[in-house]
Parts: sequence; C-alpha cells; structure tokens
Amino acid sequence: MNVRLLSAAVALFALTSTAPLPAAIEVELNGLTDEQRRNVEAHLELGKPLPEPPPDEAAETPVEEDDEDALADTAAPTGKVTLEPTEAQVRRMYGRAERQIRKALRPFGYYLVQVRSELLRTDDGWRATFDIDPGRPVLLTELDIRISGEGRNDPPFVALVDEPDMVIGEPVRHDHYDALKSRLLELAAERGYFEAQLTRHELTIDLARRIASAHLHLDTGPRYRIGTVRIEQDFLDDDVVERRVKLKEGEFYDARTLRDTEFALYDLGHFSVVDIDTPPDEATRTTPATIRLTQTRKHRWTVGGGYSTDTNLYLRAGWENRLVNRRGHRMGVNLRLSEPKQDLLYRYVIPYQKRGEFLTILTGFIHETRGDTESYRFEIAPIDTRFWGKWQRDVFAIVQAENSDIAEFSFDDVLLIPGLRTVRTNWNNPAQPTRGYTLANEVRGSSTAVGAGTDYAQLRIRSAGYIPASRVVRFYLRGEIGITGVDDFNLLPASQRFFAGGDRSVRGFELYELSPVNPEGKKVGGKHLLFASVELEYDLLPTWTLDAFVDAGNAFDSFGDPLEYSVGVGFRWRSPLGLIGLDIAQPLSEDGRGPRLHLSIRPEL
Repeated sequence: MNVRLLSAAVALFALTSTAPLPAAIEVELNGLTDEQRRNVEAHLELGKPLPEPPPDEAAETPVEEDDEDALADTAAPTGKVTLEPTEAQVRRMYGRAERQIRKALRPFGYYLVQVRSELLRTDDGWRATFDIDPGRPVLLTELDIRISGEGRNDPPFVALVDEPDMVIGEPVRHDHYDALKSRLLELAAERGYFEAQLTRHELTIDLARRIASAHLHLDTGPRYRIGTVRIEQDFLDDDVVERRVKLKEGEFYDARTLRDTEFALYDLGHFSVVDIDTPPDEATRTTPATIRLTQTRKHRWTVGGGYSTDTNLYLRAGWENRLVNRRGHRMGVNLRLSEPKQDLLYRYVIPYQKRGEFLTILTGFIHETRGDTESYRFEIAPIDTRFWGKWQRDVFAIVQAENSDIAEFSFDDVLLIPGLRTVRTNWNNPAQPTRGYTLANEVRGSSTAVGAGTDYAQLRIRSAGYIPASRVVRFYLRGEIGITGVDDFNLLPASQRFFAGGDRSVRGFELYELSPVNPEGKKVGGKHLLFASVELEYDLLPTWTLDAFVDAGNAFDSFGDPLEYSVGVGFRWRSPLGLIGLDIAQPLSEDGRGPRLHLSIRPEL
C-alpha cells in the first residue's frame, strides 16, 4: 500500500475519532405562560448552537464554568460559524439552566421559583425537561411617584401619575417599572423640561414578605419656551409657509407642535425634506427653531395600468406641476383608459391656510358605458374642501353638459348639480389597513330651473371597515345605499343612474349586470341601490391572505324588489409590483348560473 495514502487514512481516522459529535438538544418547558416561556427561552443557553471562537481568543481567554456573565457573552456574533455542543458542554449548560430560568422569571415578579429537571440521552441527541413552578409572585404594595418642579401640575404628568401601567396588588413587573421610568423622562423631553432628572428611582423587593415597592421621583426643572423661529427657503412666499408653521415664539415647547408643523409642511406637497432643528439654550431656557425646507421636483409624471375582469386592460397616465407659483398652487392632468370608461381630467388646486383644506377646480371629458346606457359629458366643478371636526367635507357645484344614450333613446342636458359630500376615515394603516373604518355620505341634485331635464335629488351612503377577530383573522365589511327622488326617471341622465355587479360590487355577476330593464330587456339603470358584503380574511403569510365572502345587492326602482346573492373564496397577494386578487364567486339567487372568476392586477408603477 502506498505509504502516503496509509498515513492520510490514519490521520483522518484520528481526527474523526477525536472531533466532537453533534448533539441535537430538545428542550421542554412546562408550567409557563407564553410570555414567560419566550423570556426563559431567550435566557437559556441549552438548545442553542455554540459559536466557534477565534483560535487566538479561545486560547487566551479562559472562562470559568460558574461565571454566568462571561458565559452569556459567548453568544454567536452575526456571520460566525457555529458548532453543536459536545456531551460535556451539554451537561455544563444543563447545570446552569436552573439559575437561568429563575433569572428569566424575576421580571414577572416570581422570585421563589421551583424547578424539577431531567436530562436524557436519546437516539437523536438529548432531551431536557423542566417542570417549573413559578410559585407565588411578589406583589407590588407601594407605588410612589412624585413630580416636582414646574411640571408638577402639567396635565400629561398628572394623567401619568393617576393612571400608571403599574398596579398596586398585582405582581411586580420589571418591564412595567422600566417603561414607566422611561416614559417619565420621555414626557419631560416632549414637554420641554430639558433639565429634568430622576432624583430617586428604586424598585425594592422584600422576599420574606413577598412584597415590592417602587419609587420614582422626577424633578422636571423649568419648562423651556420656543425661541426665535427662522425659516430657510426661497421658492415660496413667506406667508404661504408661515401660515403652516405651528411654532410660535414665546409659547411653551411641545414636541407635538413640532410634529404638526412637519406634517403640515409636507402636506403642501412642495418639499422633499422638512428639517426642524430646536437645540435647547440653557442660558435663556428657550429652544430657537430653524426650519430648513428642500424643494421637491417641480414636475411629476406617473404611468400605470393593470387588468381586471371588470375593465379588461386599463391604462392611466398623469402629469403634475407641484409649484405653479410662489403661492403654492398646483395643477395636473390625468388620462384614464379602460373598456367601460375613458376620461381626461384637468385639476387646479389652491391650498388654504389650514392643513388638508383647499379649493380644487376640476374639469374634463368623460365617456362611460354602463349596462345598455352610454354617457358623453363635459364637466367643470369647483370643490371647496374643509373640515368639520373629524369629518372632511366637500361642497361642490358641477356644471355638466351631457349626452345620454339609454337603450337607443338619446337626449342632451346642460345642468347645474350642487352637492355636499362628507367623509370620515380612521384606519390603523392607510396603505394596508387591518383595523378601522371609512364612512362617506353625499347629497346632490338638480332642477329644471337650472337646466335639468327633470327635477331630482339623490342620497348616497358608502362605508367599509375592518374588525379584527385575532392577530391573523379579521372581518372586512362593506355597504352602500343609494336613493333617488325624481319626477321623470326617463329624463334622468345616464351618469346619475345606479348599477350593481362586478369585482367591487356583487361578485358572481358581470360589471353593471344588475339593473332594472325596459320592456325590450335593455339594462337602463335604477333609481335606488343596495349593496352589502361580509368578507373573512385570514393571513396565510405576511403578503398573502385567504378570503371567504358573502355579497348581496341590486339596483332597482322600488324598495322591496329582490336582491341578488353570491358566495365565494379568493386570495390577495401584495406582490412587489402591486396587489393581485383572485375571487371565485357563485351566484345563489339565480338557478343554473355557474361560478364566475374575478381577477384584478393593479401594478404600482
């Protein structure tokens, strides 16, 4: 045999016979709540892979077996290679586990923990079982929170002292104590008490009596005021910016005022960066404010499109001039093309002083096909947008010239349509909500006195909301009611009639399929509309949801006419390009109808 080959084989055998054998460790924790279990698992070394120490450091830095702090510092840094523990290492970690469990349960108020444990060798490695009795918790019997200094009567401090997260008679929680201590200091900084100090912060435990006392004494010191306010920008008139700035020289500092100012300036749409610098000045006990504004790109172009079974392929394009003049006016043009609707709209926006309030002049051409009706119209409408408390309200007056073709009956109208729309929205996340609601109401109408072919008035109410059932399950509810009072329905313009059916209405039916028909069977739209949908959403993955739904609704001329119903299932995928939805809906109210597929692809371009 070749001598070199024999030597290599011997060396390989020696290495493999002395190398540590991998040992899988299964850890079972009994007697804990989910929250306690997570903290124990975070503290336990047992069951976690060991890091491979650098050769030089391993040789030069010995660690004693009972040095818990040093051993805790041996967690693997990101990117390091890890090794499975040897039997000796398993037994050493098992020996330290009981102390680590007790330490992990102290933050929950459990200081007298009893642990029974067992370590067994299995075919796959090791199994460690810990039966844990947390015992009686240490209860909080004294909560001593004191505020001195100028902030002692400040309402936010008074509210925090009156309703802290720590509760006398409950198990003492270290995390609640730490959070309360941090909140006191954070509130001081938010309210402008920049010299605030904790003069006493103690959490005392009496194990013999199983009681605890917490002491937090804060001296707020003086409250600073806003100093000189300076705005750095050169592309808008000063008063346009100043009326959005909530910071006033001489007023008390409040971080909420800074945030309101930042949001109000961003809301103008002219700035890419809003930087507000408020360094405290101890000599004058003020915070001079410097607001630096960076102009955003003046022109913005958008292009998009997608596909749905309602519209087939659709396209959209837009251009916006975000700084028409030094008064902050904006204007834009939007083009939308789809099979049932095409429009070209021009928009001019004049902002008011208050954030979110503005005057919009909207004008454009619209061609729309719904059922067996067709509408060609030109519209121009001033829209005054302001707030009524938490409601946004729009007052509008549409001047409309429309040609209506309704089942081959054509007529023209030039009319004035005044109206009022109110909207209230409260979503936890506007981009991807899981809780909250929106409610919209609109009243509009016209008269023969201002050019209409017939007198009519219309009420429309729309709502939608998410109701969480658990962390991954929620209900999505939608509803809509439309009511029209009209003298001669035959002369009501096509754009003012109601239709139902489609992806965003009663699924299982085509877009605008649900409508009253004339004697020839043509779909001519209805006076009234009812629609309701209940959808159950389940999060399969962070970007995937599975849905089951029930839809009901119809467009009709008389309340009491039958509704159409459907049930179905679907999924939503928030892909990198946008939302992709697929629903399969089965109509229940008409015999002999098969299921209908609803597909929607909305790229975010």
